[in-house]
Amino acid sequence: NLLPQYKNTNTPGQGTACLIVQTSSLKSPPDTKVTPPSSDVRLANTDNINGGLSSRGHLVPQSNGSIILGGGLLLYLADESVWYDMVDDGTLIESVQDRWYEGYMRRYFHGWNEKFDHIWTGIMRYTENSQSHVGLVLGESDHFVLAGFNGSGMASIFLVARGIAHLVQGGILFGETGLLAVFKSVPARVKPW
Repeated sequence: NLLPQYKNTNTPGQGTACLIVQTSSLKSPPDTKVTPPSSDVRLANTDNINGGLSSRGHLVPQSNGSIILGGGLLLYLADESVWYDMVDDGTLIESVQDRWYEGYMRRYFHGWNEKFDHIWTGIMRYTENSQSHVGLVLGESDHFVLAGFNGSGMASIFLVARGIAHLVQGGILFGETGLLAVFKSVPARVKPW
């Protein structure tokens, strides 16, 4: 573990992401008067998908119109043997491709007809309440932590890092950084080590 203070609170685990390529817009059925969307349906922003504490994901649009989609933890959450406390990023979690990624954009975004390109495994840090630990390392006065993004770090790490940079420079308190109070690393959020 990176920091002993977080050994029982901030655990490594596997997560998955995939690349989805838009092939063309959907065609309207011949018996409807619905106008199909443009063939260039693109998302403009990185988005977190929040379906609850154990059902998070993220969409990261690429400049070529493809999408990186992460998530699907809810599908394998109960089987900790395939993901929890794992640091092997060379093994795929098999069940997630068909059940989460295939057809995702078509199911949730109007106008998408996509092709699943490829899937990969990444190692993330998970916390008990699905909220990151940010701020001073417990018991330290000049060490800082930004950890446990539960697979949603890509969408928030830049703003969180900016807040921590202000703390490192000194002269301000956590509450003045603009960071969410729920992220603050405090003893009440950490299991004894």
